Amino acid sequence: MFYLPAINCSPNPLQTSIRSENGDLIFVLQNETSTTITSTVVSMRSILSENLNMKKTITDLQTQISTIYGSNIFYSFATFKVQWEFPTVGAFDWKFFQIGNDSYLAVANRFSSLSRIYKWNGVSFEVFQELPISGAIDWEYFLMNTTSYLALANSNSAFSSLYKFNGTSFILFQQIPSYGAWDVDYTRIDNQYYLAFANYFNGSSYNLMSYIYKWDGATFQLFQQIPSSGARGWNFFQIGNNHYVTLTNAYNESQDSYNCLSRIYKWNGVSFNLFQEIPTVGANRLKSFHR
Repeated sequence: MFYLPAINCSPNPLQTSIRSENGDLIFVLQNETSTTITSTVVSMRSILSENLNMKKTITDLQTQISTIYGSNIFYSFATFKVQWEFPTVGAFDWKFFQIGNDSYLAVANRFSSLSRIYKWNGVSFEVFQELPISGAIDWEYFLMNTTSYLALANSNSAFSSLYKFNGTSFILFQQIPSYGAWDVDYTRIDNQYYLAFANYFNGSSYNLMSYIYKWDGATFQLFQQIPSSGARGWNFFQIGNNHYVTLTNAYNESQDSYNCLSRIYKWNGVSFNLFQEIPTVGANRLKSFHR
């Protein structure tokens, strides 16, 4: 069974990212702020016990976390300890990704003119590349035709950016029209590639079209426009052979309210059509998961 949780939150939420790395569950936490802060990466060793046959205790714990149960597998999670700290300026998103055997960590600094990509050196993450970007909000890493790309949603510009890895560094590949973009998501359907940007605010209105772009073999071109109201997020997902995408709306401008209808669209083989509306309150992201 599939579920879609809507996270209702204030306009400036705490952001987190999660990745499992060599048995460690890595969390990155950051707060949006206009001053320089330190974002903290914390990790915890996860102990997997099938059918409750094994339990272990980990000491030196700092923060309690609840136990998660799923199917016939019992996951007992220990708590967190600080692993690394990074200087950030209004950090809004972290993205973990791998290229070959190399691991990277990209941070989107919303209130800085620089966002950074870090690379794992075997002991810690060190600065790999600095990108001159203002208003960075959200990273999306994807592999297309064996080439690695990083897409960035930019909240301070009428364009968002797509970077291509050339084997040595990420170079600007394409400037993609967007308006106060808050999120970017990528999917592949029937060997076709799509990139969606959630347009939040253009300086005068929250009632905007959010964009889905399609790869034409050389660049991403506008494919479909979806009406949105302070859009905060896209999420592509699949159930069986059916493809869907959620569009999270955060602000109802006509009623000056955070009470909105966020929407799920279903792929019909040609385009995405409205499938379901979900009442949300200042929602930041609709996410799918499988039980």
